[in-house]
Amino acid sequence: MKESYSLVRQSELLNRLVLDYKTAGDLGKVGEVWLDPHLHTVRGLTSQSGFWKAKARAFTWDSIKAIGEDSIMVISEGADPAPKKPETVKSVIGHELWTGSGSRAGHIVDCLIDSETGKVVYYLFRSDGWSGLMEGIYALQPSAISSIGNKRLIAEDEAVRQSEKYAEGLEEKLHAAQDFLKRDVEKTKEEWEVAQQKGRAIAEQVQEKTQVVTEQLKDKFVQAKSSEEAADLSDNGAESSPADEPKPSSV
Repeated sequence: MKESYSLVRQSELLNRLVLDYKTAGDLGKVGEVWLDPHLHTVRGLTSQSGFWKAKARAFTWDSIKAIGEDSIMVISEGADPAPKKPETVKSVIGHELWTGSGSRAGHIVDCLIDSETGKVVYYLFRSDGWSGLMEGIYALQPSAISSIGNKRLIAEDEAVRQSEKYAEGLEEKLHAAQDFLKRDVEKTKEEWEVAQQKGRAIAEQVQEKTQVVTEQLKDKFVQAKSSEEAADLSDNGAESSPADEPKPSSV
């Protein structure tokens, strides 16, 4: 049983480091994945190394020990040094996807591979908007494919229509970003309006408080003024009392 980390896209295997499991030697990087679309399985791969990638090696699926996140482990000892590429191996990346009813549904952009068995779990295709399929990447089961040519794949209409979305398209991402920005602007506007209302309420409270303090100061000023005037009248009355007036002279 091969050691693996679940599903892996075919495109992720390209240029991945290839290591010899027995010697830990660097055997180059993956140059080609031998995928047989008729059997929906990986038959092997090639590695390239050296100056200008001049040194090439090939490994059958049986020689692959493990597919990891950073490298592919192979057992080169005892393996065929130059295995022949199977005639049924061909790349379907870029193939047009057509329905059995004669409509173009999109084109193949990648495939998902079970890294333990080498089986293709899904072919990934980009939708052209056929039959209401929105822009994006969808996962098509291999069992839905009825025929494969040099440039096209034909699949059952209902299977294509029922394909699950694997990734959003650029247009959907832009719409999602626009919706997010719109909601963010509306939220910011609401928060700004709330802040303004709070600011106005605080300003009104400050104004009312200022008026109250001003009125209190006015009252205190009036009271102080009244007290001062009363004191002045009292002093003037004391200065003009009869006891202090001069007596008239006798004749």
